[in-house]
Amino acid sequence: VYTVGQDGGISMGTWGKLYVTGLPFEEVQKLIKSKVKPYFNLASNDIKISLSYSRTISVHIVGEVSRPGTYTFPALNHAFNALAMAGGPTSKGSVRSIEVVRNGKVVSVFDLYAFLFQSGQAPQVYLQDNDYLRVAPLGAVVRVDGEVRRPFSYEVKLGETITEALSFAGGITENGKTDGIEWYQGFSLTSVDQLDGSNLLTGDSIYVPKKLNELRNYVSVEGGVEAPGKYEFTSNMSLGDLIELSGGLQPDALDQLYVTRETASKTRNFIEVKMADASAFPLQV
Repeated sequence: VYTVGQDGGISMGTWGKLYVTGLPFEEVQKLIKSKVKPYFNLASNDIKISLSYSRTISVHIVGEVSRPGTYTFPALNHAFNALAMAGGPTSKGSVRSIEVVRNGKVVSVFDLYAFLFQSGQAPQVYLQDNDYLRVAPLGAVVRVDGEVRRPFSYEVKLGETITEALSFAGGITENGKTDGIEWYQGFSLTSVDQLDGSNLLTGDSIYVPKKLNELRNYVSVEGGVEAPGKYEFTSNMSLGDLIELSGGLQPDALDQLYVTRETASKTRNFIEVKMADASAFPLQV
């Protein structure tokens, strides 16, 4: 059994001494294994390292938190756990600027978005005895609405862009437009795309519209058919095909059909077609 001394070192006899202050337990495990590796045949053996006891530390959590105060917990906990114990930031507290103060100096700044949205990439911030965890007042806030996965108000840092705000909101849904996104700044409206690099300011809002699913090449049928409406135009489509797509004629419908066709000069021609000839009458768009 080895003990971490007051100087942050582990004395391992003939194997020397390791300094592990501030290191996560996973890193300490790797360090110990690399230290003893030359003395063991790891091809047929394995080294198991476990933590039998963790010292407790006291941390002072202050600023815009729900329950400020001094908390005591095992040293293996990191800043996120400590903040959760204090109830998290208030509605007036920052989630992007949470400072770790040690001996009167800011040694780290903790960003909840990085922890929540980029968990695999965000560094783990561990605390030491008598540290202060200080939650700053809320910074700039923008609103993201429309076809995004998490519509909400998000805190943004200086220099962050529309692209990053959309990322905080979980990205655009499959029904959302990636261009024509509405960016409101006061009474000003700008149309942007999802990769826009413009910097955001507090009070800005972003709205992602829904895609228009309206057919661009279509023919429409009205009157005595079972399902009147617009239908996608396909190559070599006939009037008979359109009548079939619309469910056929209603029982009391006349045998006479009328086709309205717009010419190149934007005038309209009205063409009379017998139902018996509908399959031989080609449609145009």
